[in-house]
Amino acid sequence: MKKLSTGILFALLLYPSFPTLAPLHSLILSNGEWEPYLSVNLKHGGVASHIVSEAFKLQGIEVHYQFFPWKRAYLLAELGEVDGSLIWSYNDNRAQQFLYSADFVIEGTSVFFHLKSFAFDWHKPQDLYGVKFGGAAGYKYQLLEKLERQKLITIDRSKSDRSNFARLLRGYIQVFQLDKAAGYYLLQQYFNPNEIAQITHHPKSVTSDRYYLIISKQTPNAQQLIAKFNRGLSQLKQSGRYQHMLQASLDGQYMDTDMEP
Repeated sequence: MKKLSTGILFALLLYPSFPTLAPLHSLILSNGEWEPYLSVNLKHGGVASHIVSEAFKLQGIEVHYQFFPWKRAYLLAELGEVDGSLIWSYNDNRAQQFLYSADFVIEGTSVFFHLKSFAFDWHKPQDLYGVKFGGAAGYKYQLLEKLERQKLITIDRSKSDRSNFARLLRGYIQVFQLDKAAGYYLLQQYFNPNEIAQITHHPKSVTSDRYYLIISKQTPNAQQLIAKFNRGLSQLKQSGRYQHMLQASLDGQYMDTDMEP
């Protein structure tokens, strides 16, 4: 009897070391499509989805994703139809409805893509005067739109960033702005090696934005959920696995269904 009691006590002492064996909770998060960060067609739903899942998993919480157009994804989270959403930049209006994660899930840097044959260099807005820029319908380009209103540049908008790469190769536009990781994902996915070899980006970033998990304030235990996510994300980053996952995404491995980063 004494041996049995000691064994049970030993097992109970070990249990907290394995929080992922029995999820404490499951939650539903809405997602949009933004390859390579988020997509129903990518391994683990994309690298941002994977990071959020693994951070919660470290805290014994299981995540289920639902993919929608961005406006609907946000509205469902705002109404409390799902527990939260990813990934979103910070603004004061959103902060009235949602709790933001303490640290960012992804930091995205936008750059100017152009052909290697086009001698493009810029360090200040004046260097952009007279350039034929491409853009995607529905996207906001703060710097470029300011110059466009002053009639210093033109922005020829297309339906997608993929089509902007095609127009760049054909010479219809000279430069266009896009998140660097998203740009190289599109190139790897849709263009051949000869086409990719013709394209580069300027090393100076145009913008750098941080994107966060948001949990609806209408979600029961919202404060506890965001606190657990904060702890899990911190653990993931400190372990080095976060950086490994980002590198795997840059290498195109999230397009490989056999990959387990």
